[in-house]
Amino acid sequence: MFSLQGKNAVVTGGGAVGSMGHGVAECLATQGCNVALVDLGADPFSDDPNKPQPERMAAAVASIEALGVRAVGITADCTVEAEVARAFDEAAAALGSVDISVACVGGGGTVAGKPVSTAGKVYTTIAHETDDYMAIVQITQFATFFTCRAAAQHMRAQGSGGRIIIIGSVMAEFAAKGSTAYSGSKAAIKQMGKVMAHELGSEGITVNTIQPCATPPHPTSRSISPC
Repeated sequence: MFSLQGKNAVVTGGGAVGSMGHGVAECLATQGCNVALVDLGADPFSDDPNKPQPERMAAAVASIEALGVRAVGITADCTVEAEVARAFDEAAAALGSVDISVACVGGGGTVAGKPVSTAGKVYTTIAHETDDYMAIVQITQFATFFTCRAAAQHMRAQGSGGRIIIIGSVMAEFAAKGSTAYSGSKAAIKQMGKVMAHELGSEGITVNTIQPCATPPHPTSRSISPC
């Protein structure tokens, strides 16, 4: 086993207990890492997506703190570059540094207040609705790009290296009907991770992409940021 005692991490998409991002945060916390959870302020798939749900984030933060580390919840829309930058600034201010970044938003969530999900939506390349296509690209590819860039900027300024982890998908490697936007986005962030690794390695910043397959939600919760 290894220890992350004294390290500080930012995990996007981790503000709901039972989500993939929250599971990542739990793993980091069990190794002694402090965690900033970045997520939306409301569940876009609830009956009232505009209703704030601070109790959801509070529960996520409390569950991480119960593991004996510091945790902070930060509300931000990761499809908006300025909000991602602000979230990282707030995380660094609250925890003292950004040593680890995990980009775990992708596949579903909200873009400009509109719920977006890949679940149950199968469009061929020819028939794909342009708005939905662009929304999936925004939340899967660009949210990851904004997250990784903000992380790299903080780590470079700190001068002590760091670890950037991208949650990709096996769909970056496979072709399935109806997955043009999603698979294309996952392939893009995989390649982005490789390029960033070459660019940042000399500064002690490593970049790795993990490509999981389908991950079912926790039985008592629903992830708003699936892969």
